[in-house]
Amino acid sequence: MTIDNKLKSPPNLAAGVGDSLISGLQNSVKSAIASAYPLNDFGKYFSGLRAIIKVNDQLFGFAFGVSLNLKFDTEEIWTVDNYQAYELAPRKMIATGTISMFHIPGKGPGIQNVHPNGFSFLMHRYISLDISDQMTGESIFKTEKAMITGRTQDVDANKISTIRLEWKAIEWVTENDLNNIVEGRDDPASEGQNSVPLLNSIKKSFLK
Repeated sequence: MTIDNKLKSPPNLAAGVGDSLISGLQNSVKSAIASAYPLNDFGKYFSGLRAIIKVNDQLFGFAFGVSLNLKFDTEEIWTVDNYQAYELAPRKMIATGTISMFHIPGKGPGIQNVHPNGFSFLMHRYISLDISDQMTGESIFKTEKAMITGRTQDVDANKISTIRLEWKAIEWVTENDLNNIVEGRDDPASEGQNSVPLLNSIKKSFLK
C-alpha cells in the first residue's frame, strides 16, 4: 500500500480574486452605460420614418408626407363694463390637413375611390384616416369620417409627379382622446369626459 505524501498545491487565490475584480468592473461599466444611455430613451421621438398612413384601413401606398391642422375655435363673450373679453366660449373644432404622394398612372387616389369625381361628388362616401406610430402601435390621429376636399398635382420635366390631397374630418380623435376612451379612467378630475356625446359616438365607432 503506497501512501502519497506529496503536498497538494494550494488553490490559486490570486486568480479567483482577479476574476472577481474583472467581473465587478464589467458590471460597473455596464451599469454606468445603462444609466447614461437607457434603452428606453432611444427612438422615443415620433418621426416620418415611423409613421404609418392608412386610408380605409389600408396602407396608403406611395404617400411620403401628411400634415395635420387642428383648430379649436372660440367665441369671445363681451360685456359693457370691460374692455377685455369676459370669457372664451368654445364654438367648434376643425380638423384639416394634406397628404402628399407620388403618382403612378392607373393606381392614383381617383382609381382607389379616395376622392370624388364628376359622377360621385354628390354621394361620395366618407373615408377613414389613421396616422399611427409603427414603433408603439399608437394612433396619433384617427377618424372614420374624412373627405378629400382638394387635389393639386405637380408635373415637371425634371421631377417625379406628385399629388397633394387636402382633407377635412369630423368625429376625429387624437392620441390623448384615444387613451382616455380606452382606459376608461375613473379619476374624478376626468369625470364627465366620457359622457360628452361626441366622444361617446367616437367610442362606439372605434371600439366595436
